[in-house]
Amino acid sequence: MSGFSKVQHCGAWRSAVALVAVVTLGCAAVALASDHPPSSVTIGAPGAEPSDEGKPRELPVVPRAPKPPRSLLRCWQAGQMIFEGRGYGPLPTTQVAADLKPSDSASGRIQVLDMNYGLCILELPK
Repeated sequence: MSGFSKVQHCGAWRSAVALVAVVTLGCAAVALASDHPPSSVTIGAPGAEPSDEGKPRELPVVPRAPKPPRSLLRCWQAGQMIFEGRGYGPLPTTQVAADLKPSDSASGRIQVLDMNYGLCILELPK
């Protein structure tokens, strides 16, 4: 390596260090010169009323409609629940072992399925 390329390399390194030092000192001077934190500074014309731009707005609360009731299917085998799910429609009468309707008109109906080695109950909403 020639002596000239060594001088160029050192000069570039010194320039980079000097630039970082100047930027760091400049930022420190600005931070010390500021009497107020940056969040309290407002930008606007002198004598003008402050705008509502920075203030959080309250949005109107829209009530959600209640979810419609969904069916519930539960299946057991050997005395243990093996499946539970929601959102099933009524089953065809050819597959239903028993179709139970409660005496009160408030609730829906229940369908019982016999699966030979298991049992499924489908609760349908009204």
